Amino acid sequence: MANDERVAITPAGLDRMMSAAWPTLEEVAVEGWSARFAHGVTLRANSVLPLAPPEDLRSAIERVESLYLERSLRPAFQIGPAAQPPALEDVLSGHG
Repeated sequence: MANDERVAITPAGLDRMMSAAWPTLEEVAVEGWSARFAHGVTLRANSVLPLAPPEDLRSAIERVESLYLERSLRPAFQIGPAAQPPALEDVLSGHG
């Protein structure tokens, strides 16, 4: 690539690249989200990457909670500019 060429990177694209570059031991798809598990190694590796809005937000959150609790992990979300749906952080704050 020449020095004057630019590559546009979106927040979602950056999240996907970081996730691929630092893979977890296990991933489970949950309605457009990626629930990631690494058996307690790091919080990022044991968090949900929410890059697509789920059809049923409440159901997706409940499924994520079950997956993490089954593994004796606290449910956690990677919240950034690309998190979907956009109000996810507010929903989770209200959810506890």
